[in-house]
Amino acid sequence: MKKASINLILIAAVVTFMASCSSPSAPAPKDNHYTISGKVPDRVDAEWMYLYNIDRENQVAFDSAKIINGEFCLEGTAPDTVLLAVLHPGALDDYPAVGWNVIVEPGYIVADDADAFASGTPLNDGLRSWMLQIARLFKEGNQDEKAILTAFFKEHWNEHSSDFVGAFVLVDAWMYMDFNYVDSLVSQIPEDIRNIQLIRQNLIEPVASTRASQPGNSFKDIALITLDGAETHLSDYVGKGDYVLVDFWASWCGPCRESIPELQAAIQKHPKVKVLGVAIRDDANDTRQAIKNLKITWPVVSDPAIKSGEIYGFSAIPFMMLFGPDGKIIARNIFAEELDRTLTEKVK
Repeated sequence: MKKASINLILIAAVVTFMASCSSPSAPAPKDNHYTISGKVPDRVDAEWMYLYNIDRENQVAFDSAKIINGEFCLEGTAPDTVLLAVLHPGALDDYPAVGWNVIVEPGYIVADDADAFASGTPLNDGLRSWMLQIARLFKEGNQDEKAILTAFFKEHWNEHSSDFVGAFVLVDAWMYMDFNYVDSLVSQIPEDIRNIQLIRQNLIEPVASTRASQPGNSFKDIALITLDGAETHLSDYVGKGDYVLVDFWASWCGPCRESIPELQAAIQKHPKVKVLGVAIRDDANDTRQAIKNLKITWPVVSDPAIKSGEIYGFSAIPFMMLFGPDGKIIARNIFAEELDRTLTEKVK
């Protein structure tokens, strides 16, 4: 599934020349001191290494060091709260295949060209270990993603249930897992981790929205606009006595376009069901062209502010929800390949 792209804002930082780093064999760092050292791949000719604060809204370079003979070193004071950063040569748009996820914490942190995760401190070692294990499981491909992730969390959750690693990995995994199980994991995350902006905005709040929009609950209204710019609402289509399948999609989303033929075929078999398309962050002209090219016959409106994802707890499209004649939610996160079966079971 495609996720909404993030606009990167590069803010110039005061840079300090670093000639050398403290050695990992030196005494343990004091006063929350961190050292991040490493070597860039030969293909990179950047002059500076930057450390970017990642809060998924405003990505800011807050530390930097000169790259000398392919090596770099950054030293500073770690914040009191957990900070996830990206270590990257030059601007974030440069060298797209090079960079490291770094949890800025006291200690000697090492970044090398082996993979995209730093090591050397407890949280960084934990994150690296988990991500490499999950990647290996996906590569082996013996099960589907839901089964892989569920089995992994059931086996390993207790290792990081009380720290940032568990919550952070759950940020990108929870949408593909059974919600009730995810909800039980989220309830175990400590309050200080829950309050970290990245975790709060990308896990705690979406899970709360998903909890409130489980089957059996009534729909929540959304302000939308027509492709001609007129104001409309979800309530103009849902809760009016019909079964309504709402397809959240976009013309720029490849998987969304690929799912349209399956949606069209399913709807032909289930005439009781009406369809509403909600274009997410899409240009009206692009939406119109996609409607024409894909031969979409149902009404399509737009949600340029992406309020629907916030209210219904999703961050990836395509995303489909089925509402009953009374406006109650019958099913959510329906995949195109299971659409016919879902409608057969749910529509009476």
